[in-house]
Amino acid sequence: MTRTKTKGFASPAQLREYLADIEIETAEKAITEAADHDPEANAKELAWLRKEVADLRERLANVGEQPRDIDAPAKFEIHNWLQIAVAGAAVFILGSLTQQIRTAASLKRRAF
Repeated sequence: MTRTKTKGFASPAQLREYLADIEIETAEKAITEAADHDPEANAKELAWLRKEVADLRERLANVGEQPRDIDAPAKFEIHNWLQIAVAGAAVFILGSLTQQIRTAASLKRRAF
């Protein structure tokens, strides 16, 4: 129950009577508002909601059929960095080999 200021009421019974009257008025207002709605509009909204639920169920079924590879973006990211590292290592190795071949070729020239 919500807190209600009790000032202005002579007794707790008068307060309870006031709260009961407010509750009755609120219920009557809700009933009249429900009666004022267009039944055709309610039927259209209900049909739209049913279609939306059917679409969501279909999407949910499709999600269940998909492979459960949640870390796919992370794997691709690691794969890209791995490619860069391999390319860098290959360049380093080829550079070292090329330098050794040049050094060996220059030593042969000096020997002759």
